[in-house]
Amino acid sequence: MLRFFIMSIIIATAIALGCGPLAAADLEPVVQSVVEVRIKKSTIGSAWVVSDEGYVITASHVARAVKDRTRVVLRTAQGEEMLARVIVAGDFASDVALLYVYQREGMLPPPLKLWGGDLKPRGTDIYLVGHPSPARYRVHSGIISGYIQEFKGKNYNIKGLLLTDAPTYPGNSGCPIVLEDGTVVGMVFGNFSAGKHPTANDGFCGGYYSHMIVALIVEELTETGQTQHLEHFLRSIKVVGQKRYDQELRR
Repeated sequence: MLRFFIMSIIIATAIALGCGPLAAADLEPVVQSVVEVRIKKSTIGSAWVVSDEGYVITASHVARAVKDRTRVVLRTAQGEEMLARVIVAGDFASDVALLYVYQREGMLPPPLKLWGGDLKPRGTDIYLVGHPSPARYRVHSGIISGYIQEFKGKNYNIKGLLLTDAPTYPGNSGCPIVLEDGTVVGMVFGNFSAGKHPTANDGFCGGYYSHMIVALIVEELTETGQTQHLEHFLRSIKVVGQKRYDQELRR
């Protein structure tokens, strides 16, 4: 009886401090705005709504895995399927893709807000909301472990990298990295792991921070002459501190 009483106090205290089910419930709006990228009956990655005009962001390697890039199937939390086309395909050196949902019929979830201020300090609590195969809609927590301005490899040269110790799985690629209030500070694209086939990361999860997500998309739309999409995209995204994005574009 005493043990039960003590455990009840611990659970009640955890909930009161936001460490229990209430903390997870705060991310429900984020869950609703994250969609699955599908091939046939399988989920290959995650994506998230960034604009109420129909724009969705995911990782380039997820978008490129779809054979017909004019018919990308996105499934919502309610199980409804929307069709999108790839606007910015990106590449493995800049692993960010922009999709436009052209068949949605009222199914498009609300957009997530992008963080546009200064970089959050190391140790800041963050959450990954995505679709780690074979599960759907899972939330994993961690902290911002650090930032890397430039990460070079044989086939890539990635700028604006956010590192976190949050566990990642296949299917998390393209999912948003959010703060407790649901604001997006980054997007998952890979996992720095010692193992070839990890079930969870034993290193660090890598993701673009929000400034670079916007910068890469704007750069691509500008270079390809898609000014109409550029105008719509910039007009419809909700950001704080637009100057920060302008600074990234001038780097």
